[in-house]
Amino acid sequence: MARQTGAKGRQVKPTELLTGALDEISATPKDPDRRIVVVVMGRDRIGIIATITGVLAKHSVNVLDITQSIFGQLFAMTLVGDLTRADLPFGELKRELVAAGKTLGVQVIAQKETVFHRMHRP
Repeated sequence: MARQTGAKGRQVKPTELLTGALDEISATPKDPDRRIVVVVMGRDRIGIIATITGVLAKHSVNVLDITQSIFGQLFAMTLVGDLTRADLPFGELKRELVAAGKTLGVQVIAQKETVFHRMHRP
């Protein structure tokens, strides 16, 4: 996977970039347990972003941040969403996102932001 260069010229991992973005979003006065991190990876094809964000929109999840990259044929997307107005529990939303990913032929990983931070501590 491609590496990007940080502020002091050192290479940073993609998870460090996401953690930095999450830190900025975390500065907003919202409960971090009400945010979801969605990671999508797989072969690039038309409709990945539309399908995944469509599932979120259908359930009133607001997209706070989204980034995507294409490395040859590999598509990678990371999204942070606000669950405050979601109309279904996190577990059901996660199942629907994973099912949408299977339909597209991509892997979808969805976690609450608090879990993501625990897993990716420096």
